[in-house]
Amino acid sequence: MDCTKCGLNECTEHPCIWGEADSNNPKVMIVLSYPNNEETDSGVILNSHHGRNFKNYLERLGIKYYVTYAVKCPPKNRKSGSPRKPTKAEVDKCSAHLIEEIKDINPRVIIPMGDFATKAVTGWSGFTMESLVGSTIKLDNDEIGEAAVVLPSYHYAMPAILSKEGNIQRAGEIARTISEVFIKAQGIIAGTTPVVNEQFDISFGNDSDKLLRLKYLMSKVDEVACDFETSSRDVWDEDFRTVTISFAMRINGKYIAIGIPLSHAESSIGPLEASLLYQIITEFASRGGRLIFHHAKFDLACMCRRW
Repeated sequence: MDCTKCGLNECTEHPCIWGEADSNNPKVMIVLSYPNNEETDSGVILNSHHGRNFKNYLERLGIKYYVTYAVKCPPKNRKSGSPRKPTKAEVDKCSAHLIEEIKDINPRVIIPMGDFATKAVTGWSGFTMESLVGSTIKLDNDEIGEAAVVLPSYHYAMPAILSKEGNIQRAGEIARTISEVFIKAQGIIAGTTPVVNEQFDISFGNDSDKLLRLKYLMSKVDEVACDFETSSRDVWDEDFRTVTISFAMRINGKYIAIGIPLSHAESSIGPLEASLLYQIITEFASRGGRLIFHHAKFDLACMCRRW
């Protein structure tokens, strides 16, 4: 079946690469971003070197799965034919297909892999994957009724890419995290892992109102998780900048996350707002509050570089 909602079907020989199941009654729905070049050429999902390795991994785990794309057609420039990212309009038009798939498959667990797929499944934006991977999320979506459990994960190709870049340690960490997500999914399906309904109140903003909310919330807790998203892993690089600082905390059993963008197009944080953010953090620390960092040495170095 082809789709003509957004025009992407006109840009390639194999438009609309639909999802597929490895068996009847799949329990896990894996959501990827959009087809890559190898998959586009063949018209078959996961038909790439990394994709085939990932399928072999799923077979070894024995998971019954359905895998699909958030955007079914490979996004390309009309004139040059070169790959590009989908536009928001294209993602929005394709979301109806994803909702129908969730309704039809009725999975017990949905695993979006990578930030693009996670945005498509949750409808959230502005987060870092580090802040969501490992979380158990129940989405409240009227269109699909009682949604499956959502377990965000890094993209399956990320360990291989990091290894190729020489970052072996980080590649191993990401690979272990991906395995933990799928093992958690197995436990939820088998009923051996209880589902903790971690309802997230996600608030990502770029103005002082968000900072004032952060100030109020941090006055109510003793522990706050903090993560820095940066333009480089080298803190002392001349072009280094902090892109987003994310804060997460738990109040009355509810998880609350606030992302403050600092150095990209959506940011409206100026010197005054940056000063307020510094004040919020120092006040919290001065009264004995605990800041829990994802990568302590790196994040503390980021904070020192920033202020």
